[in-house]
Amino acid sequence: MNDSHPKHNNFSLTNPLLLYSCGSDLIVDYIELADRNNFEIIQIVNNLEEFIPHSVSKYVTKNETLKNGTPFLVPLFTPYNKYLAVQEALSLGLKPALILNDRNNDL
Repeated sequence: MNDSHPKHNNFSLTNPLLLYSCGSDLIVDYIELADRNNFEIIQIVNNLEEFIPHSVSKYVTKNETLKNGTPFLVPLFTPYNKYLAVQEALSLGLKPALILNDRNNDL
């Protein structure tokens, strides 16, 4: 085992990221882009009692456990739904994350 690996030295090259809202299948693309850009998905919040993609259901939590100031992105496609979710996340004390870069133009 290589002890110089960042995870073994209590140092991480990844940035924490919360995905706020999970009602769109677009979420899997956000997860992939986060991984490619050294972001670690620390939480996926289900802000509505609606569809949760099966592929991420085990990572989904309610918004009662949110940490103030956590960087977030909203993986929704419809502009109005995205706007509402962003406003809700901001009202809970979350902060917008950096924009993910699709370096390989996969989307």
